Amino acid sequence: MRTKRARFSLIDCDPNTVILDDMLDALTHIPRFTGHSRISILEHQIRAYLIAWHDLDIREPKLLKTILNHDSHEAYVADVSSPMKVLMRLMSEDGQTSDYDRIEARVGQAVAEALDLFWPHPDEVKEADLLALAAEMDITWGTGTATESGLVLPSSGYFIGMSPINMRLEFMSIFKKLTAEQEVMYG
Repeated sequence: MRTKRARFSLIDCDPNTVILDDMLDALTHIPRFTGHSRISILEHQIRAYLIAWHDLDIREPKLLKTILNHDSHEAYVADVSSPMKVLMRLMSEDGQTSDYDRIEARVGQAVAEALDLFWPHPDEVKEADLLALAAEMDITWGTGTATESGLVLPSSGYFIGMSPINMRLEFMSIFKKLTAEQEVMYG
């Protein structure tokens, strides 16, 4: 696939062709909930990071950087809704793992290797992701939507309405800080 600065092959999934700027270009424009929300994937990732920091009290730089980038692979494979993922799994040969799951995992692994993230993602990533999902459901469809769906709301992470350029600047500021802290801790 052609990106602004490079080519990324969904077949080879070469980590050397993962370009952070290309991913940020895409992630600021890919909406959550299959386009039924104005929340972008990049905003979702920043929200998950803020929740991890404030609600879950996570301080480990590599884990925080993984949470900040947990959906960055979607710059290459798009955001597929949970109901669609379930249907694709049910229709797969084994009824559990779809072709999309396999492609998503390969791309996710390449992104993780390129950005020095944990792979596979630890449980804390899913926890922050679900709390961000709950906040975004209430933001998108009204207060109480997340609770009606059985999700727990976070106590923080509700920033809304950042422009794409400001989201990008915020992301890069956090990313650079975490990368520097990670290098100090692990060399």
